[in-house]
Amino acid sequence: MITSKFPFATMQDRFTKQLRRHERMNADQFAIIQGLLHKSPQQRSKPLAALENQWIIRECQKHKSSIAAAAQVADDTVDEQAGGGAAPEDGAKGFGVTRQAPAQGGAVGGEAQRFNEKMKMASERHAQGDKSALPMDLKQQQMEAPPTGAVTSTNQRVGESRAYEWWSEERCVEKQVPDIRTQCIKAATPISDNSVSMESGDTVVGEPANIEWLENLFRTYRIDTSKWGVGQAKTVANIKHELEQHECSLLLRGDKLIRMVDLVVVRIQSKDGKYLVEANQTFSDGRSRDVNRFPAVMCRAKGKGRESAKAEIARLLEYEMSASLDILKLDWGGNILSEVITEKAFSQSYPGLESVYRKFFFTATVNDNATTVQLAGVGMPGSCPFQTSLQDGDNTRVKWEWWDQQKCQQQGLPVKAQPVVQSEFEGYQRVPGSEWKEESLTKLLNKHRIQTTIWGVGEARTLAQLVTEVNSGETQLFEKPDSPGDLRRYLEILIVRVKNSSGHALVETAHSFGTAQKRERNLLPATKVRPFEDHIWAVRRLLSELDIPFSSARTTFGPRRTEASKSPSYPSITTVYLKQVVEVQLEDVALENLESPDVAAKWYQTAQASGVKRESTVTGR
Repeated sequence: MITSKFPFATMQDRFTKQLRRHERMNADQFAIIQGLLHKSPQQRSKPLAALENQWIIRECQKHKSSIAAAAQVADDTVDEQAGGGAAPEDGAKGFGVTRQAPAQGGAVGGEAQRFNEKMKMASERHAQGDKSALPMDLKQQQMEAPPTGAVTSTNQRVGESRAYEWWSEERCVEKQVPDIRTQCIKAATPISDNSVSMESGDTVVGEPANIEWLENLFRTYRIDTSKWGVGQAKTVANIKHELEQHECSLLLRGDKLIRMVDLVVVRIQSKDGKYLVEANQTFSDGRSRDVNRFPAVMCRAKGKGRESAKAEIARLLEYEMSASLDILKLDWGGNILSEVITEKAFSQSYPGLESVYRKFFFTATVNDNATTVQLAGVGMPGSCPFQTSLQDGDNTRVKWEWWDQQKCQQQGLPVKAQPVVQSEFEGYQRVPGSEWKEESLTKLLNKHRIQTTIWGVGEARTLAQLVTEVNSGETQLFEKPDSPGDLRRYLEILIVRVKNSSGHALVETAHSFGTAQKRERNLLPATKVRPFEDHIWAVRRLLSELDIPFSSARTTFGPRRTEASKSPSYPSITTVYLKQVVEVQLEDVALENLESPDVAAKWYQTAQASGVKRESTVTGR
């Protein structure tokens, strides 16, 4: 209300945006906003606490005073009009007082003066570059008649920019844009070897508005929730919380509703060779269930390689054990994406709802250099059982035990997980290593006789850029043992076909990078899938980089395919691309609800004529 803007433009902003004090805010106003928008529910201000903020207290007092003053003015006006006197000029209104509608000829008296002053100030700020202060007449024009056609540019990676245009399907076909007509429909042969992968025809279910909305959804797909919250089962409110935290996703797969979950699992081993196991959970209402699993946490879908994994493990330790990373020694060597297990099952938490789990395994040992208090918190020394409380607000108690290898195997726990190598890498092994540097990567490239003298020239990227990609996990390197000259680069890419309500598609027409390096392209927008990043979040991330609200789109996944070629980015290396098409249909939205008119002008428009361009400057993210 203070800034006349929504606090977050995209869903990703809810997790990543850092609040900054707006020029229109005073310190007390910013303090209450920080409290109400805190990312941690446990630390977020409660309503009663918010009411104790000094700004609220002062404004409430002003409100009471203005009501009394307004009532007195009304009485005086009646008296003056009864006596033939002139009506008083409209004075300043207090917080919460309804503004009177201006007379037919426009605002009158002090209202007209204030209106004109505000318009003048807004125009001046707009002229100085403040787009949020767009004059109302121009704002109304943009809302009523967005421009046709558009060319926009945005920085999706530091030092790079891309140009986009809205094209009709006919023009896309004429310009031979790949995948413009690829059908995102249910595949005749569903994926079976990796059920967590998005299958062709999978449609993302929208974010739940409330519990009633979810209950109706489950009822529609014949999922009986009457037993949820009974025995070992969780409640509808629990899954709503998971969806809001992006710990899981709901998909429509054919005629079934599927719950998708990514887990980070830590195999923690003691000095005497035992493994830490979460044996039992007891809920606050007395219900209990045996779980018998390694410590695990549901990923909150923001994959960024090792740092993201470390953050998830830290959250696991804090959430389940009230501990920190200081108690562990994590083994990162060759660990990124090397141990992944996929399972499909009916969850005991939500009976009747089919769930698909993708588990990323990490190995750790107990850090003997941790403090005595820290070690005692995990049953050390002696590998003793211990109990903790989950930080879930419900005081759920967890019983932990240290099991030997034989007992783990008897309970089906994978003490030694077998990495799954995809079919296109049969005979190849992932190159082990972490924290690559130019020197170590150059040694590997020399081993495979790969020339890098032309890298960084023309369309080619640099060695430093490849180091960044490998360390982030966007790119993986595979080689054949004892076979110099056989190195492969592996990428997983989502090709996102964004269509607006008039049926026009967003096309990337140019890509600029490096020092005055540029290549013309007629391609659909695409993004690399990062480690520990589910495909839904990858689509969200790309749309966020383009300032497109994910919540205003219908997202459907299409077919997957594998292609091998020499990449212009890194000549001499064979690159294997695992590609999947995703269709994003932008829904009609109330433009005035978007964060700024610039966003409305860019994406929500009726593109009447292909090739009509409108230059627009966009701040990169």
